[in-house]
Amino acid sequence: MKGKTIGILSQGGATDNLLDIMLAQIGANNSLPLAQGVSLYQMTSIFISVLAIVFLGEPSRWTRWLAVLLGISGALVVIQPCAQAPWVDLASCVDGMNYGALFVVMSCALYATYQVDAKVLS
Repeated sequence: MKGKTIGILSQGGATDNLLDIMLAQIGANNSLPLAQGVSLYQMTSIFISVLAIVFLGEPSRWTRWLAVLLGISGALVVIQPCAQAPWVDLASCVDGMNYGALFVVMSCALYATYQVDAKVLS
């Protein structure tokens, strides 16, 4: 039986989203140093802020967008291309892209959708 669609996710899909978050986080933990993974996981608040503006109708001033842009630029400093990042294991880099960092960003985006959907349902 499918759940009724409310918000971004459906009522029946919340546990599937949590499973996807866990799998993405496990993939990231296997291919990134812990410090880099934890620092990238702080992007969750950036995704929540953007999704709250778009889906919840939160007020957005230029200061909030400036904070989002600064947070994304800080994440780009951490996600440096593999050729320039000495702390990144080269085994996790393919074609100059760090796929472990991509797993963390995917986990952050999924967790942000989960949090915003929980706010919509409450």
